Amino acid sequence: MKKLTLEEVGKLAGVSRATVSRVVNGYPHIRPEIRERVQRVIDETGYRPNLLARSLASDRSNIIGLVIPSGAQAVFTDPYFPCLTQGISRGVNANNLTLALFMVHSEQEEERTILSILGTGLVDGLIVTSDNKGDVFIPELLKHDMPFVQIGRSLYSNQVYRVDTDNVTGSYLATKHLLSLGYQHIATIATNRNCSGDDRFTGYANAFAEYGRTIDRRLVAYGDYGLESGYHAMRQLIPQRPDAVFVTSDTMALG
Repeated sequence: MKKLTLEEVGKLAGVSRATVSRVVNGYPHIRPEIRERVQRVIDETGYRPNLLARSLASDRSNIIGLVIPSGAQAVFTDPYFPCLTQGISRGVNANNLTLALFMVHSEQEEERTILSILGTGLVDGLIVTSDNKGDVFIPELLKHDMPFVQIGRSLYSNQVYRVDTDNVTGSYLATKHLLSLGYQHIATIATNRNCSGDDRFTGYANAFAEYGRTIDRRLVAYGDYGLESGYHAMRQLIPQRPDAVFVTSDTMALG
């Protein structure tokens, strides 16, 4: 079937090309009977707008980028990322936008990705999941005035819009629960690579302070949120004979 143009839809509906364009793009101030007539033709003919032409005309791509600097390994082993991506995808689809996924595996790839995003106008905005302390992505986005939202907390959180959980309180409550049950040697498998890891250790420490307890540094091991690092951290802790362990990520706990 031949793909219809705006002009052809306009002829069938008895209106101008400009009116069809306004209906397709959701412009207000169109008489209800005109909008209904155009929409009926669109529904009957199965007309679909030319996304490339729309992008050129509006100077927008209607693409939202999701940047996951952790790389493919984290995406396929950490249950957090599939849930996150699914939720973002639903929001993007509900607004008739397209989601582009950028997975970065190294510093060199991170630099190329930054240049690709900032230099081509490929996306209208970004959702960035990185909260690593040494991350260069956020500073570059701020420097180039790229619209973005960060998931998590970074060293630049006071300069950006972000969505995050209360890691300090959550970790405090989990550790307090173990303390309230009478456990005496509560270890933790933490990470010091990012801000969320720092916040979770702070919550662990706050619970100890509330109970007047001192943290035994022999019961603190570190991982990188990966399965294998959780395994090695637990092997490090076993000789210290902990009677409970607070692990700061599900993936490390599985390890």
